[in-house]
Amino acid sequence: HDALPILLCGHTARAQRQLEHSVRVADKYSRRFDQAVARYWLGRLLKSQPDGSRSQAQADGQLRDAMALFTSVGASWEAEQARRLLGPHRA
Repeated sequence: HDALPILLCGHTARAQRQLEHSVRVADKYSRRFDQAVARYWLGRLLKSQPDGSRSQAQADGQLRDAMALFTSVGASWEAEQARRLLGPHRA
């Protein structure tokens, strides 16, 4: 995903926009693994933001969706990574 180098450079708002775009494109073409990857990275980004409960709720939603999508395509290792980010009480 193009957002990862942007994120590594510290441009979080730009990376978030790029990841949101990636989610929309993956959804449009019903590419479940790509949907999961984009949602996973968007969830990670949102989870790292200090914006409060709204960002955390959005992050948890993205990570739950990613976990379900990874599971549906048989990507159990990736699903476990999303579950770990959610924590024991949110998965």
